[in-house]
Amino acid sequence: MPESRTKQRTREQIRKAFIRLLAEKGLSKISVAAITQIANINRSTFYEYYPDIRALLDDVESTLLADLNTCVHSICGEITRDKLGQIFTTGLDLMQSDGDTLVLLLGANGDPNFAVKFIEMVKPQILFVFQLDEFTPQMNTAVTFAMSGLIGVFTSWYAGGKQEPLEDIIHTTQRLLYGILQDFILKISSGLVVCISS
Repeated sequence: MPESRTKQRTREQIRKAFIRLLAEKGLSKISVAAITQIANINRSTFYEYYPDIRALLDDVESTLLADLNTCVHSICGEITRDKLGQIFTTGLDLMQSDGDTLVLLLGANGDPNFAVKFIEMVKPQILFVFQLDEFTPQMNTAVTFAMSGLIGVFTSWYAGGKQEPLEDIIHTTQRLLYGILQDFILKISSGLVVCISS
């Protein structure tokens, strides 16, 4: 049974208070008392929704990942190897709507495990785009490397006060990932062996 509008509003108040504190203090310093004070609810109300802060974190993360996954799935049918720029257009939209929360969770104040969850969520979409059945170890390394770099770019941009326009960040990372990821995966999937000599 769906939650009532009142319950949905209260849950959203709790989530917003949590995200605000995540930005101000970092995950390890967030308390239930601080959340209830900002959300203007009592402690017992918090526990009606979440047994603890970890459950609240899991809810925020799973909701965000589900939203991202739905958005990417909605365009996957239109994406080909030659049209990967569409992913970055969608990425721009996502960063404008959920970017602050995403970067907070991925950054120093967030959850160290969220980056792994984020990368694992992206991997099936990359398989689809490149029409692959599974990742080889080399492909897995390349994708993890590229996505970790992307995470580093956006968390650094956020921590630096978002001085550069988001559109410029998106376009720069698009060009970089074309070079790092697209070329590498296409070579591997074509049977070419990449060797790095010392």
